[in-house]
Amino acid sequence: TLLEAIPDPMLDTNGDHLGDVFADHFGITGMNPGADPDDDGYTNQEEELFYTDPLDPSARPEMRITEQTRTGITVEWDGIAGVGYQVETSTNLEMWEPFGPQVMSAGTIVATVPFEREKRFLRLRAIMVDTDNDHLSDADELLITGTNPNDADQDGDLLDDGFEVSQAHLDPAAPNDGFSDNDNN
Repeated sequence: TLLEAIPDPMLDTNGDHLGDVFADHFGITGMNPGADPDDDGYTNQEEELFYTDPLDPSARPEMRITEQTRTGITVEWDGIAGVGYQVETSTNLEMWEPFGPQVMSAGTIVATVPFEREKRFLRLRAIMVDTDNDHLSDADELLITGTNPNDADQDGDLLDDGFEVSQAHLDPAAPNDGFSDNDNN
Protein backbone atom coordinates (compact mmCIF):
# COMPACT_ATOMS: atom_id res chain seq x y z
CA THR A 1 0.00 0.00 0.00
CA LEU A 2 1.32 3.42 -0.96
CA LEU A 3 0.28 6.57 0.84
CA GLU A 4 -1.82 9.27 -0.79
CA ALA A 5 0.00 12.29 -2.13
CA ILE A 6 -1.63 15.57 -1.12
CA PRO A 7 0.15 18.50 -2.78
CA ASP A 8 0.58 21.85 -1.10
CA PRO A 9 -2.65 23.77 -1.86
CA MET A 10 -0.58 26.72 -3.04
CA LEU A 11 0.91 24.53 -5.78
CA ASP A 12 -2.35 22.92 -6.87
CA THR A 13 -3.93 25.98 -8.45
CA ASN A 14 -6.52 24.02 -10.47
CA GLY A 15 -7.66 21.87 -7.51
CA ASP A 16 -7.04 18.51 -9.19
CA HIS A 17 -5.07 17.16 -6.18
CA LEU A 18 -1.86 16.97 -8.19
CA GLY A 19 0.98 19.46 -7.83
CA ASP A 20 1.02 21.80 -10.84
CA VAL A 21 4.79 21.55 -11.39
CA PHE A 22 4.65 17.73 -11.50
CA ALA A 23 1.44 17.60 -13.58
CA ASP A 24 2.68 20.17 -16.11
CA HIS A 25 6.06 18.47 -16.43
CA PHE A 26 4.56 15.03 -17.12
CA GLY A 27 1.61 16.30 -19.20
CA ILE A 28 -1.18 15.14 -16.86
CA THR A 29 -2.66 18.52 -15.88
CA GLY A 30 -6.37 18.15 -15.13
CA MET A 31 -6.24 14.35 -15.10
CA ASN A 32 -7.98 12.42 -12.36
CA PRO A 33 -5.47 11.91 -9.51
CA GLY A 34 -6.83 8.37 -9.06
CA ALA A 35 -6.33 7.48 -12.72
CA ASP A 36 -3.57 5.16 -13.90
CA PRO A 37 -2.93 6.22 -17.52
CA ASP A 38 0.07 3.91 -17.98
CA ASP A 39 -1.70 0.87 -16.41
CA ASP A 40 1.23 0.08 -14.10
CA GLY A 41 -0.96 -0.32 -11.01
CA TYR A 42 -0.10 3.08 -9.50
CA THR A 43 -2.33 6.16 -9.57
CA ASN A 44 -1.20 9.60 -10.66
CA GLN A 45 -1.10 10.65 -6.98
CA GLU A 46 1.07 7.68 -6.03
CA GLU A 47 3.41 8.34 -8.95
CA GLU A 48 3.67 11.99 -7.87
CA LEU A 49 4.56 10.99 -4.34
CA PHE A 50 7.31 8.65 -5.59
CA TYR A 51 8.16 11.06 -8.43
CA THR A 52 7.87 8.46 -11.17
CA ASP A 53 6.54 9.15 -14.68
CA PRO A 54 2.76 8.51 -14.66
CA LEU A 55 2.77 7.91 -18.44
CA ASP A 56 5.59 5.33 -18.50
CA PRO A 57 4.62 1.82 -17.30
CA SER A 58 8.27 0.93 -16.68
CA ALA A 59 8.70 3.90 -14.29
CA ARG A 60 6.89 2.80 -11.15
CA PRO A 61 7.51 2.72 -7.42
CA GLU A 62 9.01 -0.64 -6.59
CA MET A 63 10.63 -2.22 -3.55
CA ARG A 64 12.55 -5.38 -4.48
CA ILE A 65 13.58 -8.25 -2.21
CA THR A 66 17.26 -8.89 -2.90
CA GLU A 67 18.10 -11.36 -0.13
CA GLN A 68 16.24 -13.43 2.39
CA THR A 69 18.01 -15.33 5.16
CA ARG A 70 17.00 -17.03 8.41
CA THR A 71 17.58 -13.77 10.25
CA GLY A 72 16.13 -11.13 7.95
CA ILE A 73 15.22 -9.74 4.58
CA THR A 74 17.08 -7.20 2.46
CA VAL A 75 15.15 -4.90 0.18
CA GLU A 76 16.17 -2.19 -2.26
CA TRP A 77 14.54 0.51 -4.34
CA ASP A 78 15.57 3.24 -6.72
CA GLY A 79 15.66 6.57 -4.92
CA ILE A 80 14.82 9.81 -6.68
CA ALA A 81 16.63 13.06 -5.77
CA GLY A 82 14.53 15.17 -3.42
CA VAL A 83 12.20 12.41 -2.21
CA GLY A 84 12.31 11.03 1.33
CA TYR A 85 11.73 7.30 1.96
CA GLN A 86 10.68 5.34 5.02
CA VAL A 87 10.45 1.55 5.29
CA GLU A 88 7.48 0.63 7.46
CA THR A 89 6.49 -2.69 9.02
CA SER A 90 3.19 -4.11 10.21
CA THR A 91 1.89 -7.34 11.71
CA ASN A 92 -1.73 -6.74 10.63
CA LEU A 93 -1.64 -4.42 7.55
CA GLU A 94 -3.52 -1.77 9.57
CA MET A 95 -1.01 -0.37 12.06
CA TRP A 96 2.31 0.60 10.46
CA GLU A 97 5.52 1.51 12.26
CA PRO A 98 8.67 3.05 10.80
CA PHE A 99 11.71 0.80 10.57
CA GLY A 100 15.09 2.50 10.57
CA PRO A 101 15.75 6.13 9.62
CA GLN A 102 14.09 8.14 6.90
CA VAL A 103 16.39 8.13 3.86
CA MET A 104 16.72 10.82 1.22
CA SER A 105 19.04 9.77 -1.55
CA ALA A 106 19.16 9.23 -5.29
CA GLY A 107 20.23 5.87 -6.68
CA THR A 108 19.83 2.40 -5.23
CA ILE A 109 18.86 2.39 -1.55
CA VAL A 110 19.18 -0.79 0.53
CA ALA A 111 17.61 -1.72 3.88
CA THR A 112 17.80 -4.94 5.89
CA VAL A 113 14.90 -5.77 8.18
CA PRO A 114 15.49 -8.49 10.78
CA PHE A 115 12.90 -11.22 11.26
CA GLU A 116 10.96 -11.34 14.49
CA ARG A 117 8.77 -14.06 16.00
CA GLU A 118 5.56 -12.92 14.33
CA LYS A 119 4.99 -12.42 10.62
CA ARG A 120 5.61 -8.85 9.46
CA PHE A 121 4.67 -7.02 6.29
CA LEU A 122 6.81 -4.33 4.68
CA ARG A 123 5.93 -1.27 2.68
CA LEU A 124 7.84 1.71 1.38
CA ARG A 125 6.48 5.15 2.15
CA ALA A 126 7.57 8.16 0.08
CA ILE A 127 7.63 11.55 1.77
CA MET A 128 7.44 14.85 -0.07
CA VAL A 129 10.19 17.05 1.33
CA ASP A 130 10.34 20.86 1.16
CA THR A 131 13.59 21.73 2.92
CA ASP A 132 13.36 25.51 2.39
CA ASN A 133 9.57 25.80 2.94
CA ASP A 134 9.01 27.63 -0.35
CA HIS A 135 6.06 25.43 -1.34
CA LEU A 136 8.05 23.56 -4.00
CA SER A 137 9.04 20.01 -3.15
CA ASP A 138 12.78 19.31 -3.19
CA ALA A 139 12.13 16.95 -6.12
CA ASP A 140 10.35 19.74 -8.05
CA GLU A 141 13.36 21.99 -7.44
CA LEU A 142 16.07 19.45 -8.24
CA LEU A 143 14.41 17.75 -11.21
CA ILE A 144 12.20 20.37 -12.87
CA THR A 145 12.68 24.03 -11.90
CA GLY A 146 16.44 23.80 -11.35
CA THR A 147 16.24 25.89 -8.19
CA ASN A 148 18.08 25.25 -4.93
CA PRO A 149 15.98 23.26 -2.41
CA ASN A 150 17.89 25.01 0.40
CA ASP A 151 17.07 28.56 -0.77
CA ALA A 152 13.42 29.67 -0.71
CA ASP A 153 14.14 32.74 -2.88
CA GLN A 154 16.67 31.64 -5.48
CA ASP A 155 16.74 34.96 -7.33
CA GLY A 156 16.62 37.25 -4.27
CA ASP A 157 13.55 39.22 -5.37
CA LEU A 158 11.74 38.68 -2.02
CA LEU A 159 9.22 36.29 -3.61
CA ASP A 160 9.52 32.64 -2.66
CA ASP A 161 10.16 30.21 -5.50
CA GLY A 162 6.84 28.40 -5.07
CA PHE A 163 4.87 31.65 -5.43
CA GLU A 164 6.81 32.60 -8.54
CA VAL A 165 6.12 29.23 -10.18
CA SER A 166 2.50 28.64 -9.19
CA GLN A 167 0.93 32.07 -8.73
CA ALA A 168 2.90 34.60 -10.75
CA HIS A 169 4.12 32.18 -13.48
CA LEU A 170 7.60 33.67 -13.28
CA ASP A 171 11.08 32.18 -13.42
CA PRO A 172 12.27 31.66 -9.82
CA ALA A 173 15.87 31.97 -10.97
CA ALA A 174 15.45 35.33 -12.74
CA PRO A 175 15.47 38.40 -10.45
CA ASN A 176 14.26 40.79 -13.18
CA ASP A 177 11.49 38.76 -14.76
CA GLY A 178 8.88 41.50 -14.86
CA PHE A 179 7.52 41.39 -11.33
CA SER A 180 9.06 42.88 -8.23
CA ASP A 181 8.22 43.38 -4.60
CA ASN A 182 8.45 47.14 -3.97
CA ASP A 183 8.81 46.65 -0.22
CA ASN A 184 12.59 46.58 -0.57
CA ASN A 185 12.84 50.13 -1.97
